[in-house]
Amino acid sequence: MRDTRTPQKSLYGVTQTQQSLSLIQCSGCQNGWTGMSACHCSGCHRTFTGITAFDIHRTGGRCNEPAELLTDKGEPRLVAVDKLYWSGWGLPGERPAGDLTWTP
Repeated sequence: MRDTRTPQKSLYGVTQTQQSLSLIQCSGCQNGWTGMSACHCSGCHRTFTGITAFDIHRTGGRCNEPAELLTDKGEPRLVAVDKLYWSGWGLPGERPAGDLTWTP
């Protein structure tokens, strides 16, 4: 069920709703995210929707610019995604957060 409470900004810019959702935060860049499957790279400080998206960005044993990673057909391997409380990178066709009616 989608959280419909109105977020209230705290002193540090993190909403009370985010605080109650156990927002995970990187101590190196202060980016925050929620969810058990999200992955954050300590090298480039980008956040990914899951381990597969994270692994794709690490092609060649180094961090790669997600927007520049293309398939053999020239299609993006990763796309920018907006989750309910954070933004990051995910696989094309992933279900948007909070949208229970979306179908690919």
